[in-house]
Formats: sequence, C-alpha cells, structure tokens
Amino acid sequence: MGVEFFEDQRQEMIAAIRAITEDVSADGLNYQFGYGATAANAPLVTKAPATPDPDNINFHAQTTFVWQGFPAFRSPFAGAQSLPGGGEGRETWDVTLYAGARLWHGAEVWANPEIDQGHGLSDTHGVAGFASGESYKLGFDYPYARVQRYFVRQTIDLGDETEKVDADINQFAGSQTANRIVLTAGRFYVLDIFDTNKYANNSKSDFLNWSVINAGSFDFAGDAWSTSYGAAAEWYQGPWTLRGGIFDMSATPAGAMSPLRAVLDPTFRQFELVGEIENRYALWGQPGKIKVTGFLIRGKMGNYQNALALSQATGLNASDALAAVRTYQSRPGVSVNLEQQVTETVGLFARAGWADGNVEPWDNTDIDRTIEAGGSLNASPGTGRTTRLASQASSMAFPAPTPPISMPEVWALSSATDGYHIRGWSRSLRLITATLFPPRQKSASTISSSPILLTTPIAAQ
Repeated sequence: MGVEFFEDQRQEMIAAIRAITEDVSADGLNYQFGYGATAANAPLVTKAPATPDPDNINFHAQTTFVWQGFPAFRSPFAGAQSLPGGGEGRETWDVTLYAGARLWHGAEVWANPEIDQGHGLSDTHGVAGFASGESYKLGFDYPYARVQRYFVRQTIDLGDETEKVDADINQFAGSQTANRIVLTAGRFYVLDIFDTNKYANNSKSDFLNWSVINAGSFDFAGDAWSTSYGAAAEWYQGPWTLRGGIFDMSATPAGAMSPLRAVLDPTFRQFELVGEIENRYALWGQPGKIKVTGFLIRGKMGNYQNALALSQATGLNASDALAAVRTYQSRPGVSVNLEQQVTETVGLFARAGWADGNVEPWDNTDIDRTIEAGGSLNASPGTGRTTRLASQASSMAFPAPTPPISMPEVWALSSATDGYHIRGWSRSLRLITATLFPPRQKSASTISSSPILLTTPIAAQ
C-alpha cells in the first residue's frame, strides 16, 4: 500500500511537471522538466523565442547632390531677384533620415530630420519654373540641420480587396483594403498627398524642374523649405479617391523680400484649402490615373495693377509698392494631372493648370498658366524607386496679367516677385541620388540620374 501510494504521487507529480513544461515551451522558453525524462518522453520545444515585428520600426536614408550652372546671356532688363546675366554655378546637397514607428492598428508616426547645404541659382530666384527642386528659397554655405517632416497617419480599412503594401520611404510594409480612409496631420509637404504623379513628382528620382515635378501653377503652402503644418483626409472608394486638406501659409508671400517670408504664419490666418478628385482606370490593359486639383488661398496679397499704379504715382519701388497694396483676399487655382503606364518600363504624364494671375503668388512659383507633358523610361522595373533613363519633359509657363502690361513693367516686377519669368535658360548638369537604407525586398541600392532639362519660360508680351 505504501509503495503504491508513493508511486501514484510520483506519477501525478511527473504529469503536473510535464503540463507546466508544455506551457513554458509555448511561451518560448527552452527549459525541460520531468523526473527521469528520457529522449522518448522529454517534452519538445517547437516554438522559437518570440521576437518583435521587425516592421514596427522603419528607417530609410537618402542623400542627393546637385550642381547646376548657366553661361552668360543677354539681359536687357534685370531686377534684384533676376538671374545674373554674367552666368553662375551653384550646388546643393542634403542627407535625409526617414524614421517611423507604428502606434496602434493602422496608426503610424514619422519624422524626417535632414542636413542641408548650398544655394540655388540666384538664391532660387529669376526663373518662373525654377531649375532645381532640390534648392530652397534660403541657402547657406555651411551644413545645417532641421526636421522637415513630423506627422501622424491613420489608415481605416473599409473593406473590399486587400492590397499588399511594400516598405518604402515614409511607408510601412503590410496590407490595406481598396476602400479606406487615410488621415494625416502634422508638418509635411502638401505634395506628399496632392498632385502626385508616378512619373513626375520627385526631384530626387524623377525630374528637377519645379514646373515639371508638379503643376507650375499650383501655389501650394509651405515655408522656405516647402513644408507646412496642416491636416488632410483621403477617401478611397472603388476607382475613385476624394482628398481635402487645410494648410498654414507663410506669414507673408515669399516673393517680396520680407523677413517673414521664410516662416509659417503662427496665427493660421493665412491659410490654404486644397481639394482633389482622382479616378483610376485601365487603358488597353494598362493602369492610368487622372486627377483634378483645386486650391484657394486666403491671406494678405497684393494686386499687380494696384502696385504698378502706386509705383508710378509715388515713385515707390515695385517691391515696396506690392507690399503696400496687400489686402486680405483670395487666390484660386486648378490643375489637371494625368499619368498613363504604357509598359512596365515606359510611362507618360501630362499636367495643365491655371491660377489667378492678377494677385501675387504666395509660396510657390510665379506661374499662372502651365502645360507640361513627358515620359519616363524605368530601366529596372520592380525595384521601387529605380533609375530612370531618357526621361523627357517639356514645360511652358504663360504669365498673362490682365489687362496686359508692357515689358518694362513686367521686368520692374522682378524686384517684387521671383524674377517674374525672366527670359533665359538654365541647364541641369547632374543629379545623383543614393538610397542608403533601401526598402526591404528591394534592391540593395539605387542610383538615379536626372534627365538634362532645358526650360525657357515664355514672358508676357
């Protein structure tokens, strides 16, 4: 009896220890318990120690160097912000870190610290469709650091087919439904969401010219580095997407040499509303998109005719006259954006836009009429943002102040704005972009070479 009792107790203890072992093994601990365990009855650990999802944190980095120059050209009219007629060469360089973390289901937070250095041609003045999207309206000889973006994004799935999403710059790998709502708030580029185009949208991997990578007439909100505080909402439903956003403008229009042109309005009284509708379709089995984007700026802006009248009546210089006639008013604009894939390696794009040319532009270019068209050849399909070769684009800017004013008056306004469509040219010589931390499941690195562009904005006659 005593022996049998102790044997029963021993078997119960062994069974209890084995049960504990199974629980511990399920939690990923590589411990084995069991009195007298042998190879035949020892518990097996079949699950490796738990590790965090590697895509809960996302890092990418990118560096871009651009050198541009132009030879001497005849310049019968010149203002304080005109291209120098004697020729010039300038360079810009930047290094950007794209860091993100998942917060909760569908939510992400991103920050993009950046080091910048260099100047645009004529300190990014003198050409309506400026020659380099890598240059800002403030330049420095020495490197400096700032945080370009910091924002939160929330994606709410609404159903329908599930789409795979690859990891990329400011984008986590994962999946999303075709129908969804996306909310974004913080400091970011208006062009991260609006007027995007697969083939002409990024100066680091597509084209350099301001009026090619986006609609030249789109006067989007942004400080001297083109970022703004704001919020945007996107609603994807079937082949359609509706977008809307509100963004803070600079404290004063960027064209005139105001000390506040580089900073955002802390009161948010100068602001911009942006709306967009997009339709996705297939043409001969190839995907395409068409978008219509509209904007409305509210703020203290000057009227060109009033500024000219004041300047002629008082002798005040054009820049001061334009600032003196600023009143709180609206500036509207609209553009159409088309992208069409031809093959996996060839794509076409086109844009056309209009903005009110009677009122001074605020944060972007001095263009109120624009037409552009071009193509892209992707030599390495399936590797993300890859090399684009033999890309070509044409861009035209038609400044048409109403009523028409004479050429000397137009050139006089170059002191008040960004050179107001100087008749000249600039040539982009070289752009190299290196992806230091590439997206997962993509090529280890990519080298992007920009096309050589010749842009000649057409001045008003």
